[in-house]
Parts: sequence; structure tokens; C-alpha cells
Amino acid sequence: MFMRADLQPHAIAIAGNPNSGKSAFFNLLTGSQQKIANFPGVTVEKKEGFLQDSDDRSIKVIDLPGTYSLDAASPDEIIAQQILLGLRDDTERPETILVIVDSTHLERSLFLISQLMEFGLKVVLCLNMYDIAEKKGIVFDLSLLSRLLHMPVVPTVAIEGKGKQEVAKILANTSQLEPSRRPFRMSAEIEQLRREIADDLVQKLLVPEREADFWAGKIISGRLQSLQGKTVEMLTAAAKKWQPKIEQLCPPNKIATQEIEQRYRWIEEICQKIIIQGGSSRSLSDKIDRIVLHRLFGPVIFIAVMTLIFQAVFSWAEPLMDLIDSSMGLISTAVVYLLPASVLRDLLVEGVIGGVGSVIIFMPQIMILFFFIGLLEASGYLARAAFLVDRLMVRSGLTGKSFIPLLSSFACAIPGIMATRTIKNERDRLTTIMVAPLMTCSARLPVYALLIGAFVPAQIVYGLRLQGVVLFGLYLLGMVGAVVAAKVFRQTLLKGERSTLILELPDYKRPQLRHTLRYLWTRTKLFLFRAGKIILAMSIVMWFLASFPKNQEQSIEHSYAGQIGHVIEPVIAPLGFDWKIGVGLLASFAAREVFVATMGTLYNIEDADETSISLQQALKQDRNEQSGQLLFNLPMVLALLVFFVFAMQCMSTVAIMRRESNSWKWPLLAIVYTYVLAYGLAWVTYQVTDWLVV
Repeated sequence: MFMRADLQPHAIAIAGNPNSGKSAFFNLLTGSQQKIANFPGVTVEKKEGFLQDSDDRSIKVIDLPGTYSLDAASPDEIIAQQILLGLRDDTERPETILVIVDSTHLERSLFLISQLMEFGLKVVLCLNMYDIAEKKGIVFDLSLLSRLLHMPVVPTVAIEGKGKQEVAKILANTSQLEPSRRPFRMSAEIEQLRREIADDLVQKLLVPEREADFWAGKIISGRLQSLQGKTVEMLTAAAKKWQPKIEQLCPPNKIATQEIEQRYRWIEEICQKIIIQGGSSRSLSDKIDRIVLHRLFGPVIFIAVMTLIFQAVFSWAEPLMDLIDSSMGLISTAVVYLLPASVLRDLLVEGVIGGVGSVIIFMPQIMILFFFIGLLEASGYLARAAFLVDRLMVRSGLTGKSFIPLLSSFACAIPGIMATRTIKNERDRLTTIMVAPLMTCSARLPVYALLIGAFVPAQIVYGLRLQGVVLFGLYLLGMVGAVVAAKVFRQTLLKGERSTLILELPDYKRPQLRHTLRYLWTRTKLFLFRAGKIILAMSIVMWFLASFPKNQEQSIEHSYAGQIGHVIEPVIAPLGFDWKIGVGLLASFAAREVFVATMGTLYNIEDADETSISLQQALKQDRNEQSGQLLFNLPMVLALLVFFVFAMQCMSTVAIMRRESNSWKWPLLAIVYTYVLAYGLAWVTYQVTDWLVV
């Protein structure tokens, strides 16, 4: 018996090409009544909301991933097709599809429409960005288009709310709509066989009649394997008896090719009939691109835009981050004043408040980055930026779309990893996520400043300040490591065909602030309520390790963290590190900059920071407990700096990697490979430098 999810009469799916305004229309219909998560097992976002109909009933609205076709080649296409066929247990099967198309590129969207019409569902078509089409001089015969497609056609401008009421009225009365049908026909022989298979599916497997033609087409073209689930397994088994007859008629791959040809013939016929006036041949976007994509001016504009974003994320966020940090300090002080000394007070101050602070401290960087990404994406420039740097990025096995996430990671890997959502290719996206922590983030700077300030002479060499040269070298080392790691990943675990950047260059548009702010809040909320939970939990664990067991001396050396430091000392000794460095590394897993404060605690320096002269002097004078030699010598300091370049000392990054990869596999692998790199290269640095110094 044919098993599938029942149609939901009050569920609507929104489908469309990327850059068609699909998400803007979803926001327009659902407003604040939205929830966003990931589909189980994949990183494709699941967006759902609710629309109130004329009888005040809630209609579920499902925003399908943007896609150009439903041939199920990418995760987005697979998810969209599974939902429309009722093959997912986690999502209702909709009864109605609202198709959003860019009016200025209707011909391109008709391919997807022709596929959506095969599902036996009710379809409503929105010609979005209709105002832009009118400005370009494009004129459609809307009534004829509606008759030819057998569906309502509504001109809309989503960013201005135009057409919303008419669309909402149609969606509230979908009972008056007829299910759509396949709009084109194949040869007489193929159509005859298709009918025979469809009749057999209806009689033997109880496939609903309006779906039988679609499944019969999948069987004939040999494309059932692109789908998954019990339904598909059942159909695959039933299709075996038809294979000899199909192959006798025509090889399945040729049938699939003929089907594509028939779709394009149908598209051409539709466009010839309904496009009354095609508009001007050269648009304003084309004129702008002559400058933006120019060999000379294009890179200059790109560098200026990226510099602005980098400065904003790196520098503009600093006052807000300082404000958050001081605010959390005031809250901690208030709790200390209100509660008596106890384990509960320590937990609240150092574990909970400290953990919450470590989450929200990143908010300014995340919000600034995604504000700019939202503006660039809405304006149409983001695709141009990817195009400009693609030739450079492809040498590392990535594409131009990885550039902004990696650039953002110089400020903080967290917003950088979140920015990989713009990368559709799953292998490229995972590779970018895996190498983003190697970019030198701002959290490393306090550690670098402390060690370089204390142990690298402030002298001029060949006109350059030596301390600055060392700092630049650390940045460069991280970048080289990221490039090499990306190439290794793309040739091993994430091996696949060499990435090719295929981009649609959408028309330039004026970004709408409210949509950009909604996009910004969506990303911020995902971080707060997803990764934030993990970061808070790990903060409490780190507090526990540093605070227990309680003893008379109350020193960190006797805590679990100190004990772990002593345990791992033999492991890190080949790098020149002792147990105190071990405790610093353990504590700095909460956040790299914690290393400085931990050193201050271990050396009894109050309010220590990277500029503390007292802490620098304490490090310079410290000696190895066994050999009596200076602990912080040049080989050891350089090894420690190299270790921090590569080691993923940041639980917040681990949490966001778990969130964005939808699995613990990748963050755990990132921890392993970065620590292996950090240990190995730190060991080489220590041994070589020690040999040279001696």
C-alpha cells in the first residue's frame, strides 16, 4: 500500500529561485510568527510561520529552500522535493504552493514552475518585483498567463507589501483552486507507457491519481534514486518489472534529456504568448557592473567595501563589547554585594554570569557583520564580491563565497562560521567552517601582546619594528595554515569535483532596512539560543574545574584544573611548557584571552592584563621547578605563540561549529586536527629555535 504524509489543507509552501524575494514574501505573510531551525541531519534551514485566514484560522507557511530546479542534486533541492511529496516525517505536506518569481526573469523561473506543476498540488504564482519590470518596460498579459498555467497570477512588490492582501485572500480560499497538472507532453509512445505505469501504480500501490503521473515520470526517466524513504523503496521495487519495456522504448537518460527539451519548448511558447513588451536590452545593473566588475576599478571597490566591513567588525564593535563587559562586571558586583560568600554566589558570578557574558560579548561583532552581509546580499553586490575573488580562492579548493566568512574570522571565528550560510555547496561550506578557526582572531591578540611585549625586543630591524614583524608573521602563519588545511580537506575528507562558482548576478536593488534588520535578528537569535546554551554549559564546567575541590589555600594549583595541569605536564614538557602553562591552556579553552588572566592568578598579579608590567616581569623571572632554568625563554615563547596560532582554544567556536554543521563530528575533528597541528608545529619551533640559540 502506498504510504505518504496526508495533505494539510491549511499548509502552504513558498517556493522560488534565489534572489526572487521569496524570503521577503515569507516575512510579509508571517510577520513575527516564525520559527527557524535546521532540518534533522542537514544544515539546510527549516523556516515555518503562520498566516491568519479570513476565518481567523492559522495557516502554516513553509518557506522552502531557494532553488532553480527540483532535480535533487543539492541538499536544498532534496529537502524541497521531499516536502512537496510528503516524504519527510518532520514536516507536513502542503496542499498549496505559492511560487515567487522575479518578474524581470520570468523565463528562467518557468523551469521550476513546470516542475512544481507536476506534484498534483494547487499552485499560486506571484510575479514579484513587478515595479522593476515596469520600469524596464516589460509588459505581461497576466490574464493570458493565468489561463495558460491554470493558476492565479498576482503582480507583487514584496519589499513594499504590494499584493499581500490579494495573495492572502487567495490562500485563505484554496478550496476553489484546482490541482495543477504536468504542462507539457512527450512523444506518443512515451506518453502511452507513462499512462500504463501510472494506472498500475494507482491499482497496485493505491497511489493517488493526481500523483501517479509524477511518479510514473520518475520511473521512466530513471530518477527515483535521487529521492529517499519507504515510499521510494516501494516504488523502486514495483518499477523493476517496467525496466525492460522502458529500455526497449528508449534509454532512461535519453528520456530525461527529451523531457528537459520539452520543458524548454513549453517555456519558449509561454513567453512568446504572454510577454507583450520585452523592455530595454541594457539595464542600469549592466551599466553599474561595467564599473563594479571592471578589471581595475572592481578590485579597488571590493577592497574598499571589505575594509569597511573588517573595520566595522573589528573596531566599531569594540566600544559595545567593552560596554557589555563592564555591564556584566557591574552585575557580578551586585550579586557579590547581595549574596553572602558561598558556592552558589561563586557559581552565579563566575559560572552563570561569566558564561552569559561570554555569549553576549560576541553580539556586537555578529550583528555588525550580518548587518553588512544583509545589505550586500539585498543590494546584489555580494554575488559580485564572490565573483571577483573566486580566481584567488579556487587555488585553495574553495570559491569566492568563502572569502567573507574567512575575512570575518579575523575578528572572530563565530560570526565568520555563521556567515558560511551564504555558501550553498556543502563541501565548500564545511571546508570553510573547518579552516575558519585558523584565521587570527581578536581573542588571540591579548596573548600575543603579553608574550611579544615581554620577550620580543622593541627594536627596529631594517626599518621595521621587530614586535610588529613577529605579529604579522603570526597572522601570516595562520593564513598559510588555513589555505593548506582547506586544500587537504578538499582532497581527502571533503573530496569531490573541483568547485566551480556558478553565480546569478541579480539586478541591483535598494535594500529595505526592515528586512535587513529581520535578517540580522534571525541570525543573532540563532546564535543566542542555539550556541549560547552550549557555551553556558561549558562555562559552568570550566568554573567547576577551576573552583573545586575546596581547600585551605584556595589556589588554582590544587583545583581540578591545576591537577589536570600537573597530569598533562609530561605531555607538554617537550614544548618547554610546565604545569602552569597547562593550566593556562586548559582555562583558555573557555576563551583564548582568559590565558592572560589565568597567568595573573597563578603568579599572584591582581587585575593582570596584556599590558601589565608586573605580569611580564613575573614571567621573565619564573624558573623551571626541576632544572632551575628560566621557563619563559625564547624557544618556549615562540613555541607557545605557534601553539596559539593553530589550537582551537575557544569553546564558543566549538559550539557554533556544532550548530552550523548540525553534528558533533566536525567540531570534534576540528579540535583534533588543530591540536595536532599546534602541538607538532610548536614542537618543531621549540626544537629548532633551541638548537639555533644554543
